[in-house]
Amino acid sequence: MAQTKAEFQFRKSYLAMMISLGLLPSAHAMQELTDSSLSDTTGEGVALVLDNFKMVFQGPNDLSTGSSYARGINNPGQYDTGFIRLIPTGENYAQLGERAYNKVYDRVYASSYLNGISANANLYENTYTSKYNQYKTDNYTSTKALYDTATFKANVRSGIVEEKRRSDLMQRYYDQRYKDYYDGKSSLANDGTTTRPEWWEASLLNKEKSAEYALLNTYEMIELLWGSRTSTSLDNKWTQEVGTRTNVIDTVIPGIIESRTQEQLAIEADKYALIQAKNTVTAMEQAVKASATTAAKEAAMGASVSTLRTKADVFIYGLALSKSDNSLSSRYSNQGFNWGTASNPWLFHAGSETVKQFTDTGKEVGYLALEAPLATAAANEADNNIKLGFWTDIFSRSLNSSNTIDYATGAPTSGLDISERFRAQFIANGLSMNGSQVRLFQTLTSPDLAYSQTLGLASLIRLNTNDDPSTLTSDSNNLNSKGIRISSAAKENNLDGDGPTPALNGSAAPIFHDTEGLYLYSPNINLV
Repeated sequence: MAQTKAEFQFRKSYLAMMISLGLLPSAHAMQELTDSSLSDTTGEGVALVLDNFKMVFQGPNDLSTGSSYARGINNPGQYDTGFIRLIPTGENYAQLGERAYNKVYDRVYASSYLNGISANANLYENTYTSKYNQYKTDNYTSTKALYDTATFKANVRSGIVEEKRRSDLMQRYYDQRYKDYYDGKSSLANDGTTTRPEWWEASLLNKEKSAEYALLNTYEMIELLWGSRTSTSLDNKWTQEVGTRTNVIDTVIPGIIESRTQEQLAIEADKYALIQAKNTVTAMEQAVKASATTAAKEAAMGASVSTLRTKADVFIYGLALSKSDNSLSSRYSNQGFNWGTASNPWLFHAGSETVKQFTDTGKEVGYLALEAPLATAAANEADNNIKLGFWTDIFSRSLNSSNTIDYATGAPTSGLDISERFRAQFIANGLSMNGSQVRLFQTLTSPDLAYSQTLGLASLIRLNTNDDPSTLTSDSNNLNSKGIRISSAAKENNLDGDGPTPALNGSAAPIFHDTEGLYLYSPNINLV
């Protein structure tokens, strides 16, 4: 089917845009093209058609005269150890060194800081207690002197006397004395207090004078019962109610002075101790930070990126292409398939496109392209005839691991650690890669030298296992003939192969479990 002019123009503009992004999907997917139209649209090149084709990567430097599958040996797949080694690009090592420095610095700093803080966990409490007690000891005499004065003692004594005056006993005494003055009773002179000489004339039937004289006698009685005159001999009903008379007023004053002194000391000592404790903790934290910083710098200065696991090694081995079958357990069917026709072959050709890279100015970029046969617009079951299988060992390696290789095999001689390995098996059945393409080119000049005139790749890899998956159900009887399986478990421990990877020493490849893994039925995947 010939391509229209509009379709061709769309393809050209779309292709230019995709190359500029580094991503180039197939422009010819789902179309039938004759050899003539191929020439018109892609330019002439080398056309390839594969008839009865099958392929498997067997051991490196294999000197055997026949395929392992033709020699009648057990588990011939274990000899499929030929490999492709992929070494991902290195990092920015200046940045990596800074990252290693910061990583060690942060780790050591955090550890030193936490240890320092932990060692001083009780510093605040201990400092507060020590400074609190010290302040009270150092300032006791000066603080007590504030209260051990005649004025303060007089005020305290007056307060105690007033408290006694308000007692029930003294209230009754006052009332009785008031009545005696007011009505002129002769019993007035017999209780030990001073009888006012003019009481008869001044207080008789006089409320003000009676109250004045009664209050004066009340204060006298307080001193007789609890104050400075307790040694005076008395025998009246008031002393009988009190019982033993002691000078409690003057004897409690020193205790009140001491109590007031301690209260004031507690207030001032608390203020002082809080400030001292906070300052001590702040100084400790600063010292701990300084110590942690010094330790972290010393450790980080000696840090090396060489021990960081920043390198990867990927080995894809046992890569096999064969005719599709109904098994997702076997990686290779040992049967040939046809791939491409005279009118729709594989095509290897050169071309050029005007694209924009790194700038807004378009420039011509030349490329080498490898294009699989084109996918057809109509569903074509004959396309889904490939079985693809391979094994992979992916390693995380330290930067200082050896890069020495065995020139006979191309594999490294050391540096691969089983504990840092991911091993997997990939099997695709009923696969069609038609419509896939890969283009290699040299990038244009760029202000960033890391990207200037380097190898560029634009590709679309189509992994289609079913031209018409719309009828697929879980009850379909051909699920394994149109699917992808990814697995990672060995069939048995003794079938997991020797060493980190067969690529290292040419040992036998592993045999994977028959059913374990992730199954994808009838996937159609475009990897751009």
